[in-house]
Amino acid sequence: MIGFTRGDIGVAGDAGLPYYLASMAIRVVTIAPGLFKTPMLASLPEQAQQSLGAAVPHPSRLGNPGEYAALAVHIVENPMLNGEVIRLDGAIRMAPR
Repeated sequence: MIGFTRGDIGVAGDAGLPYYLASMAIRVVTIAPGLFKTPMLASLPEQAQQSLGAAVPHPSRLGNPGEYAALAVHIVENPMLNGEVIRLDGAIRMAPR
């Protein structure tokens, strides 16, 4: 698995990328994470972490790295996933900055 950011792929344009790379047995799947308990967020005061987690519709908490890892494993193990952006965000919709 090779990691690229959405911005990296955006340079080449990703709409046709899964189709183009399929002939080389390369799949394109993007994980769009929401609020996760990363070292940066873990450095915030507990009250700030709880406030951020409460903004997530369900489950109302920060995601944990194991949940992200489980999705990454599923993507690798499921060969039918291709050309998808999977939101892993507990249904939170954050405004663009």
